[in-house]
Amino acid sequence: MTYLVAVVLFFAWTKRGRILLLVGLIPMLIIVCWIGLASSSIAQQKAGQFLTFPTTYEDWNNRLSKRLDIWVTSWNMAVEHPLTGVGSKAFNHAYEDFKSEEDPFNPVDGVGGAYHAHHPWFSILAETGFTGVLGLIGIVVLMFGITLRTKIGICLYRYPWLLTFILILNPVNSMMPLFKIWWFPIVLLSIVAHLVDVERVDSEVIP
Repeated sequence: MTYLVAVVLFFAWTKRGRILLLVGLIPMLIIVCWIGLASSSIAQQKAGQFLTFPTTYEDWNNRLSKRLDIWVTSWNMAVEHPLTGVGSKAFNHAYEDFKSEEDPFNPVDGVGGAYHAHHPWFSILAETGFTGVLGLIGIVVLMFGITLRTKIGICLYRYPWLLTFILILNPVNSMMPLFKIWWFPIVLLSIVAHLVDVERVDSEVIP
């Protein structure tokens, strides 16, 4: 899903890209999905789930692979410790103390069964509190504010690192948590690389 969103956001900013999407990529995607549904009973079952809209907590929780329980626990951590959260990398250690009684994730060797929040925003909320979330929102506002003031404005075709930043922090897509050795440098790289792109574009002479 992330790759599909990336392709659409990248090509949608130019006339040639939109034509490519409508004439080439979207029809190809429809054909591939049709072939997959026709040849796989598992794919048909998954597609059938998306045709019905969840109406209860349990329905949503099952649709999201029990992630709703994890996110509720993350919220409990933030409410109990609104300024600092439970601490960086402490999510799984604190999980057992904040989960609901119906939560299916049991502790493993004395440590919470859910090892991370399965979502960047909930991870930041649980481990750094509302202070961390406000800090991240500030970075997002700064990134878009600086970009809007450039000569070409927000154009993800010209600013691929901004597209990377958007995909990383996409609130709809559940992704790995922020506090991992291999994850944070990617976020920092996308920020720094985009700022370099912005400086380069502003220095260009547009005929």
